[in-house]
Amino acid sequence: MQYQWLEIEEGKKEFIKIVDLLVRFDEKTHRHQQYAHPEMHWMRRAIVAASTEDLRVFINPLSEWLYYIVVELKAQGHFLATAWMHEDGIFMERREAPADHPVHQITCMHDLACLARPLPLDLSDSLIDGASLELMESGLDKECA
Repeated sequence: MQYQWLEIEEGKKEFIKIVDLLVRFDEKTHRHQQYAHPEMHWMRRAIVAASTEDLRVFINPLSEWLYYIVVELKAQGHFLATAWMHEDGIFMERREAPADHPVHQITCMHDLACLARPLPLDLSDSLIDGASLELMESGLDKECA
């Protein structure tokens, strides 16, 4: 299966806002304490604290509302990379809401994907480990079935 990788360049501030909302929600609900890998929460917190110049954000649309996200953070001689599956709940809400509903004014991952720069090569081998690729493919098969 071929995936089209995109890089968010102009929308990094909006991307950070989306991640910040997710981090704050997880902290308010204590959901991050139930993660199988709680360190993922702290990696996202580092993304929120980072300067946009220190981030590279790659997204791979698996559907209109499901994205595989890979973020690289390089700052002060350190490097951090993290990845996750992102369900775009805002975009899903838009599909059901009337045109004058406020949800249409909120920036979502779908908006950023529409503005992102397509990458000219397949990064699956370098950005995705085998287990993640297998998970993506099995999830996509279930969604499209």
